[in-house]
Amino acid sequence: MLEGIREADETVIFYESCHRIEKFVQEIVTVLGEERVICVARELTKIHETILTGTAAWVRSSLTGNNMRGEFVVIVAPVEFVL
Repeated sequence: MLEGIREADETVIFYESCHRIEKFVQEIVTVLGEERVICVARELTKIHETILTGTAAWVRSSLTGNNMRGEFVVIVAPVEFVL
């Protein structure tokens, strides 16, 4: 699935479970590269909403050790997007 969006010119949005979020972000780093811009949002519209936006490598390191409970939305920016 990630191979199919490697050169995508549009934003792609995924829903991911709390049980797989760390593995999924690692897969993004592996397949799309450490510099791909992504956003991982947890518990959107709720009191404990958390949003991490940056390179895939930065988001991966920011997730480590954090609360991994709740619902996650992963947004992958187009290939040419730069922060």
